[in-house]
Amino acid sequence: MDHLDELSVEELQRALNEVEGNKPTQRLTAAIADKNGVTQTELAEWYGMQRRTIYSWLFRTIIGQEDHVSSPKNNRSSWTNASAATH
Repeated sequence: MDHLDELSVEELQRALNEVEGNKPTQRLTAAIADKNGVTQTELAEWYGMQRRTIYSWLFRTIIGQEDHVSSPKNNRSSWTNASAATH
């Protein structure tokens, strides 16, 4: 089951261009890779972490979609704050 069905690659790429911080950038990059067919197991190997961490990242991406995917560029703090709250 793809947890990111509701988000397009274009939305994720826009969010990636707007986001600040290492963790949010990694999560969005992983989400884009997932949308392009990279498995969670492969992502875990790339990032050197457990698959469940990647699963959590992808889940956090959809939970915070209103905060980071839909937000205007001048409101970057929405994703940063939402991400910080989920750590």
